Amino acid sequence: RYKDRIVYVKGDKNLGSGVSIVSHKTKGLEEKAKKDGLCIKENRKLRFDDFSHEQSLVIDTDSGLVIFNSCCHGGADTVITEVQKSFPNKKIYALVGGFHLYKSSDEEVKALADRIKKTGIEKIYTGHCTGEKAFGILKNELGDNAQQLHVGLVIEA
Repeated sequence: RYKDRIVYVKGDKNLGSGVSIVSHKTKGLEEKAKKDGLCIKENRKLRFDDFSHEQSLVIDTDSGLVIFNSCCHGGADTVITEVQKSFPNKKIYALVGGFHLYKSSDEEVKALADRIKKTGIEKIYTGHCTGEKAFGILKNELGDNAQQLHVGLVIEA
């Protein structure tokens, strides 16, 4: 009914004016899905999700690329790395979204914080499925580079 208004996208897509969509390309993300029991129905059967249908919105700003992701099921560090591969000559400034850590152990969150540090990203803004405890660990590990999303937050990039 609305075919003229909906465009289905697989892979990366430049939307114009410094705005792009980046899809997951990392192999083996089903292992992350197994941990949380996240499945997808395909041909009437359930299988562990590979998150290939999940996309990030990437906006090129004066401060660098800002990534928006609703819930980083495949891993926040995976999302950052995939965007780095899609834009190898661009600095990544920030990732905004949920990190799906509410079921993760302290050790898993600390390991993620270490992997995030290694990406060189300047800021993370997270909330929703990250969980309060996990955010506290990220804040402790990443300092002022980690901010919690809240109503009225203004992000200047």
